[in-house]
Parts: sequence; structure tokens; C-alpha cells
Amino acid sequence: MPHSQAAPITQTISFRDPVGRVILIGDRYFRVLTPAAGAVLEEFLASEVAQQAMARGELIATSELSTVPVEIHRLVKSGGWNANLQPRIFEHEAVAFANYPYEWAPEMFAAAARLTLDLATRILPLGFNLKDGSPWNIMFRGTEPVFLDMASFERRDPLARLWMPYGQFVRTFLLPLLVWQAMRVPPGQHFRVSREGIKPVEGYRRLGFTRALRRPALELCTIPAALA
Repeated sequence: MPHSQAAPITQTISFRDPVGRVILIGDRYFRVLTPAAGAVLEEFLASEVAQQAMARGELIATSELSTVPVEIHRLVKSGGWNANLQPRIFEHEAVAFANYPYEWAPEMFAAAARLTLDLATRILPLGFNLKDGSPWNIMFRGTEPVFLDMASFERRDPLARLWMPYGQFVRTFLLPLLVWQAMRVPPGQHFRVSREGIKPVEGYRRLGFTRALRRPALELCTIPAALA
């Protein structure tokens, strides 16, 4: 998680995931999860894949708390969580320098995309799935990407044959990189307007008819735009 140099503050951070939220207390970052989501994360953290990824710095170092700070209890209660659910509390290490997709160079987008796909692939044999395919789950520690959103790991439906975040991955990684390759528009520029990257219709419009008929644009934006 990003490391803050500011005076100690207490706040909650949450975007869309209903199973948890992040709480910042001073320079410490805590993830509050529902009991079910906490059990999944506990199982994942115990796996060899997770341990090796944390040792290599690809995953943010994470551990469950045995003693929970009183401020967390107060914030959980004020946030409308059912106290009887006994949420699970995990602490993440801090990233010294916070950085975001709208600041990244194209090479950083490519590195973050590779890490996302590598993690999604490595956890499949474990029976897990990565439910997000977004650059907002990643920050850079020096020159290396580190995956932050530990709530993104979920148990996989063994009958599932599709990676559901594929569309999100295309919009937030592949199409911004494709537009960069074709037109030299920095990928981060798109994230100053929207967290969602580039929709296929917008990608088709930006690339133009001729470029949009070539692969991989044909599969990534032209056909989806036509079907839309």
C-alpha cells in the first residue's frame, strides 16, 4: 500500500469491492474483510505461490492481525458492518512512494499487465481466480510492479471457462497500449479522464478504419464495437 509522509490520520478507503475495505491509520494499512473473504485470503496466503510471490516482491506483504487496534473496531462499527460477523483484519506493508496509472510510462503499463496475467495464470492450479484485471491494483516499488489488492483473489468455479475480467483487462491495459503503439498517445493520459481506460468503440474511433482492421485491433476493439 502507498506510504504516507503526512501526519497520522485515520480514514477508510473503498471503491467497489463489497467484501472489504482498506483502513489507513497513520502510516499503517489494514484490510477489513468479511469472514468468508478473509478465509479465502488466509488460504491463499498459505499457498506456496503466494509465499513465493511475496518473497519476490510481486505481491504486497500481508499478514493477519492477532491484535486489532481499537481504531479499527470503531471504524468498522461506524461503517455499518455487522459486529456479529467478526470481520477478518489483515495488515499490508507500505509502498514508500505512491504512484498511479495516470503517471506511468508505457513500459510500466506493459510490466503491470504481465504481472497481472502471470498471477492470474499461476493461481489457476490452486483453484483460485483473479477477479480484477485493472492497473489500479498495482503500484511500482522502484522499477518493479507490486500487486496490492489481496481481496482480488477468490475461489474459482471449476466449471468456469472464461476469465471474467478479460474485458476490463482489454480496456485498461491492452487498448491503451495499442493506441500508444499506433499513435504514441501515452496510456496514462486516458486515466486522467476515466478509471476505465478505453472502451472498444473509443479504441476503434481513435485508431481509424484502416488500423482498426488489423490484428490485434480487430479482436480487441473492432469486432466488439460492431457487436455493441
